[in-house]
Amino acid sequence: MIGSAVVATMLGVHKALGTWTGCVSRYIAISDFVKEIHVKAGLPADKITVRSNIVPAFDSAIQSTRERRDVVVIARLVPEKGVATAIAAWKQIQSDGHRLRIIGGGPQEEELRSLTEKDSTVVFMGQIKSEQVREEMKRARLTIVPSLWAEPFGRTALESMAAGTPVLASRVGGLPDVVGHCNANSLFNAGDEMDLAAKLQPLLSSDLAWHQVMVQQQERYSRLYNQERLYRETLEIYQSCCAEVKL
Repeated sequence: MIGSAVVATMLGVHKALGTWTGCVSRYIAISDFVKEIHVKAGLPADKITVRSNIVPAFDSAIQSTRERRDVVVIARLVPEKGVATAIAAWKQIQSDGHRLRIIGGGPQEEELRSLTEKDSTVVFMGQIKSEQVREEMKRARLTIVPSLWAEPFGRTALESMAAGTPVLASRVGGLPDVVGHCNANSLFNAGDEMDLAAKLQPLLSSDLAWHQVMVQQQERYSRLYNQERLYRETLEIYQSCCAEVKL
């Protein structure tokens, strides 16, 4: 509480002094969602540039739908990550030989396991090495990002797109900025297992539906998240700031 009060006082003093508007050349926000929060807090919108995290494309060919059988959730097992929503949605669909693989650990693990005790199609993999996570993501048919809290960006979603694996993400925080606000087949209402199940079933049952979403997301990744472009644009931001202060 004391630490929060000190930070709040510091922010208030500098806002009154004009530090945030007069002494800072540029702010970089990792998503439109983060920019909106800071604009509401009083930062000048014209000084905030949105520049996403950089996730290089995975070095592998996209596998056929026949090889992609599993759906993955990659998250710390805590309530705000919404893994329980993914499990509830999974119970409502026809899995037809597909499996739900949950990668990660955390204090909610025992509770989540109790929800799936008699379901052999749900596999808890625990915490595994990052290289293994990448391999699981590349082999997956789909990645679900079921967060309840407002993710500032949603790196897991972008990593899945970089792997050529379609994403179903909750419509909260910066996740829609990553997969696209207009991409109705890739977003579901946070915490709504019925909505998630309705979006999930066609992507498991229809190779055509899966392929359409995959292509749409790959085009978005190539167009907006090309790492060379992002490197160049980030460098241009710093060069512009240096020119403003004549460094």
